[in-house]
Parts: sequence; structure tokens; C-alpha cells
Amino acid sequence: MKEFRFWSWFRLLIALIVGVGGVFVVPVQAQSGDLQTMAETIATDVGTVVEVADNGSPAPIIIFQETHDSVIGQLEIAVMMNRLYRDFGTRHVGLEGAFERLDTSWYTALPLDPLSKQSVATQHLADGEISSSEWMALVYPDVAVEGIEDEDQYGANEDSAANLDSQPVLIYLLTFASLNMSDAQQEAANQILDNEGVVAFVDYYLSFDAWSKQRYDVLYGDGIVPAEDILQALDDIKARASEIGLDQISDFDEFADGLQTYRLFFELAAQRTDTMVDNVLNLARSFPREPIPMVAGAAHTARILELLDAAGHSYAVLEANALQAPVPDDAEAFGDLSFLAYDRKGQGQSVDGPGRLGAFLDGRDTAGQIKPRPVIDQRFYHLKALTYLAFDRISDVLANSTALASGTEPVPYGLGDVIDELGALNFMIDPESVEFVPGRGDGDDGEPPSFVFQFTHPADDNRPEITLWAKVAHTTNNVDLIQQLQGQAESDVLEQLLLNAIARLGDTLDSQVETNDETGESVEVAPNPVVNVSLNTIATAATSRATALNQTLGGSE
Repeated sequence: MKEFRFWSWFRLLIALIVGVGGVFVVPVQAQSGDLQTMAETIATDVGTVVEVADNGSPAPIIIFQETHDSVIGQLEIAVMMNRLYRDFGTRHVGLEGAFERLDTSWYTALPLDPLSKQSVATQHLADGEISSSEWMALVYPDVAVEGIEDEDQYGANEDSAANLDSQPVLIYLLTFASLNMSDAQQEAANQILDNEGVVAFVDYYLSFDAWSKQRYDVLYGDGIVPAEDILQALDDIKARASEIGLDQISDFDEFADGLQTYRLFFELAAQRTDTMVDNVLNLARSFPREPIPMVAGAAHTARILELLDAAGHSYAVLEANALQAPVPDDAEAFGDLSFLAYDRKGQGQSVDGPGRLGAFLDGRDTAGQIKPRPVIDQRFYHLKALTYLAFDRISDVLANSTALASGTEPVPYGLGDVIDELGALNFMIDPESVEFVPGRGDGDDGEPPSFVFQFTHPADDNRPEITLWAKVAHTTNNVDLIQQLQGQAESDVLEQLLLNAIARLGDTLDSQVETNDETGESVEVAPNPVVNVSLNTIATAATSRATALNQTLGGSE
């Protein structure tokens, strides 16, 4: 047997992130005119009908396959679910990552302007803070978003994600390839590693073994594949390792354990699929007069369809346009969350980078790599949502007060009633801290009038009191859109808010991740602390008055 060589690559930590994402399915010809028409209607301009099967059941399941970190994809799915609500009577949604009905009464019951609540919820969806299903629960009190997972099963998969490491699997593939390489070729690989980096090094190694390259493409390629295919690739690797005697080499024991841990993660993901299908079928049978959306990571899709066909249940599979576009090398320039932001989301933390409101409210932990649980039951999200709504309410005073411009309005500058109103909602503003900052200049170099003030979220059983400073301004950037929304039906207003958010988000998100050249560690570049709060409001939050006051909120149109 050829000697196994361990070059410098053996010591590298190759951080290849593998998410439970989706399968790209070639669209098939419709089997049902009515169901096909429904699917095409709700997907217009924001999605694609992937597959339709009419098996005669009265409540078709509409499967929205997602990748969990695609923000634009979540916005497009929200558009499609909103159309299901408006045009086809959907009032129930089945959600991966949740175990019971989402409770959003704390939000829907807030006695604040409906458009403000709709706008803030849509902004949080555009920020990647919440998912499309959570958005539906926030904006529609009559929509029940039902968890379709088993908590113990999900927890086991979540625990396995904490130990997930793709490096041992890659070591196997590179070792297989090394058997076909000469010493000179392995030395050439080292030169490529030194001069061109890890990606070029791996590509060169795998060029010597088509078998390993094929499994590598399944496990690490751009296309996202079903969990069952990943399991097969891992079993193939284990079998080949046994055939050539790798399992007899003690140096490979730790990699064998890593391979098994990696396999367990996807095995548990596959088991969860069966549970989700059982639960969504029960939901569809309970409400046979409405289409039932099922939102799940697209790696589950192949098995979902197999089980629905076996049950004789009708379904349509839809995919957001964002998930079908070619993914560039820099996925974060594609409207995706950075992997550090996604890690935070996986622990029920805010996606906000350092210096933004969520970073002050949530605490910072590490995370796993499966479909994140909903965050709308987390205290940090309650506080963040209330803070955004409070900022939006405060900006109304800036927009409507004539006394402010004259400079005659005494502290707290006409905010007294608003401070009392928000205090009743447990958002405490220190009246003596309020400062009115007149606007300056026009256009991109100017800044609209603003308020600077200190606010407090009182302590509760879980967290201490949180006190921060804010600077809030009213923006007129969306005045035309707001005028267009006047008098429209609620669901039409919400569609316009979503489409506006998609257009505004474009191809980029604010959060960025860079690699420290000296340590090789990923570090997050602090994003702009000034954020869009709603259609009307821009703001920043800070731990000190000086920091808040010195932030420029930008020009107005």
C-alpha cells in the first residue's frame, strides 16, 4: 500500500461552511391546471414554480424551499405567502425550526399605528432578523404559524451541529487523491498552497481523482443537494476508506470519528423531514379549505415530495428567484447574511453587527448550523421591535411639529405625550435627556432635524435593565410610496412594502466579514450604526450621549 503523506495542508483548519440548504429541481410539466395556475399566480415576478402534483387532496401543500441565510429569498417568499393569504384564503403556515404556534400577540396588540407596525416588521425581515413566516405572524393577527418539528429531534440535530466539522471529511478526500499523485506532484501542491491558497490547493489535489472530486462536489459544491445524497456520499467515503485500509491506521481514528459526527448531523436532518411531513399533513387535514404553506430548507425537498406522493397529497414546490440566480464567489454580496450573523441567528441572537441596537440587547454567543429557531419569542427581539416602533412614533413629532423649527419649544420639545404613551409600553425615556438637534444642509451632505435622548428597558426576570442613547430623525425618502399606500387594502400595502424592501436591498447587505491575514480568523467589520427603522425613520443607538450625538443620520430628499 502506498505510504500516506501528510503535508502542510494536514495542519490547516479548512473552514468550509456547509449549510442545510436546498436542491435545485428541474421544473416539470404541470399535472394540475388549477394548482398550476395558483402556483404561477403567487410566484409572479418573485419566484418560480418548480414542481406541481395534483393528487386530488382539497388542501394542497405549498412548499417554499429556502436557504436559511438568503434575506432576499425570505422577502420573496413573504410576497408569495402574502398572496396566498390575500387571494387563496391561507391562514395557517407550517414552519421548520419551530415546535408550537408562534405567539405574536405582544406585537399585534400594541396600540400603535398599523402602518408603523407593518413597516417595522418588514424592515426586520429585510435586515434578516426574522423569517418570512415570522413576518406573516407579526403583520396578520389571524395567521397561525405552526411549528412542525419535534423539539427533542430538533435539539439532537442542534447539538450535533455544535460539533460539526467538515475538515475530517476533506482530509479523507485529499488522502484518496494523494494515492494517484507522485512526490513531485505533491510538492507542486505545496507550492500552490503557498502561492495561491487553500482553494487552488484543493482543486489541484482533486484533479487527480475523479471519484473524490465527485463526492467533493456533492458535499461542498455550489449546488445545494438533498440530505439523502450527502449521506450517500459520506457512506461512500467510509466504504472506500475501509477498502484501502485507512481504518487500520491509528492516525486516522480522529478523522473517522469526525466523519461519523458529520454523518450524524445529516442523518438527524433526514429524520426531521419525516416528522415535518407528518405534522404538515395533519395541519392540511385539519384545514381542508385552504392551501397550507410549508417553509423548509430545500435540502429536505426531495424527501418531502417522496412522502407527500406516498400519502397521495397534492403539492406545489416554489422557489424564490434569489435562490435560482447564480451564486457569486462572495455569497454575502448576494443578499445573504454573513456567516457570523447567521451564527448569531442560530442561537436566537440578533443579526446586528457590533455597534447596532441588537448587539446591545441580546448578548453574544456562538451558534450551530441548522435552521434557526424563530426569534420573535426572544426578549431581545421584543425590545428591538418596541424600540423601532418607539423611534418611529418619535419621528412623527419631528415631521409634524411647527414649534420645533422656531426654537421656542421647551424640553422635552413636544414629546411629553409620546413619552407617557411609550412609558405605558415599558419604553422609558428620560424627559430631561431630550435634545433637539436642528437639521443642517440639504441632500447627501445634509442631515435632517433629530432628537437625541436616553431610553431604558426595565429589568425583568431574565435580564438586567438596559439603558442606551438614541438619535432619531424623520426621513422623507419614501414619501411617494407612503402616498401610494393610502387607501389600499392591507395585503396590497404589505406587498408594496415587501417589493420596496427587495428593491432597496439590491445585491448587498451591510454586514461584512473579513479574514485577518495574521491569524486566519474571521472578523466582522462593524457595520454602519445608522439604520432604517421604517419608511419614515432613520436612527442610531449607542451607549453614550456623545456617540449618538456625533452620528450623522444622512441627508434627506
